[in-house]
Amino acid sequence: MRKLSRIAAVVGAGAAIALGNVSSAQAASTWYAYAHTSSTAYGTFTDDGDEFRACDTKADGLGVWLKITATWYAGPNDVPYTGSFERYFTPGDGNCTEYHHGNLVEDRTVKLTVCLGNTVNGHTSRFDCGATITAKS
Repeated sequence: MRKLSRIAAVVGAGAAIALGNVSSAQAASTWYAYAHTSSTAYGTFTDDGDEFRACDTKADGLGVWLKITATWYAGPNDVPYTGSFERYFTPGDGNCTEYHHGNLVEDRTVKLTVCLGNTVNGHTSRFDCGATITAKS
């Protein structure tokens, strides 16, 4: 009887571990992209929540420019649409700004490029662009 109790305990523990592994959620992944010559401007993409962030770490009067290429659901019928969009975020020493662009289609390529930027006479320019990173939504 004692041997049977030990076998039942081992089997029960094994089943609990297996069920725990099946129900555990996959951790979110975050990718980083930087402006070319320094890390004073960087952007991130986090797949859980389809969140982009633009971060400015230096009070130099420059902002952060992001170019994002992704596939998201668009229109009243939620048709997958692939395209690029650009956003400029105003200067801010040590500040990050979150940005969401609709619901991205899962398991698709997301590309992110980060540049320094500024606005003069209402026109935004970008420069010092870093390498484009590729992530998965």
